[in-house]
Amino acid sequence: GNDSMVSTQAPSTAWNYTYTSIYHLNHTSGTAIDTMGNFSATDGIEPNSNMDVLGMFGRADYFDGDDALTGNPEWAVRAPFAYEAWVRVDNSAADMTVLEDGAKVQGAGIGVDSSGNFIFGGYDASTYYSATSTSAVDDNGWHYVVAVNDESYDMLVYVDGQLEANTSGLAGGLDPGSNNARIAYYEGNDPTYPTVG
Repeated sequence: GNDSMVSTQAPSTAWNYTYTSIYHLNHTSGTAIDTMGNFSATDGIEPNSNMDVLGMFGRADYFDGDDALTGNPEWAVRAPFAYEAWVRVDNSAADMTVLEDGAKVQGAGIGVDSSGNFIFGGYDASTYYSATSTSAVDDNGWHYVVAVNDESYDMLVYVDGQLEANTSGLAGGLDPGSNNARIAYYEGNDPTYPTVG
């Protein structure tokens, strides 16, 4: 990252009504502001000590496996949708969640598994599906990860612009679940935080 960069962001022209939430995670304490104005996330579990670190673009939050932004209402998105994030993972010793939407009770989410691969998981009705990248992202470098549940209900996983996984066969789009959304959840949990079974 380059902390001396001057922002040239133009939110009114970059973001449109089709986005549910956008978090830059450039706050220094407290609430992570949703650029779209829909769902700001509060610091649920000790993230204040790790906020305001050097990020890919300007400042960022560092989640060490013991903290998360949790006080976020459920996003409740349905296909087609995409989750996108810039991530830098410095340890893949355990599964970790990047974000999830209602996934403790069904729902969907993205994370990094214990092998260091990016994973997108979620439920269609009562069946759990996942798509996992072929390349690892736990090299302490920045990676742009994208998970898509497209209009055909396929689950697509991209790492740094490259399609790495495609899981098809879902009868419908992934369920949004019923629990609040979370950004960065505990290390050691299922990387997408659903209850499988």
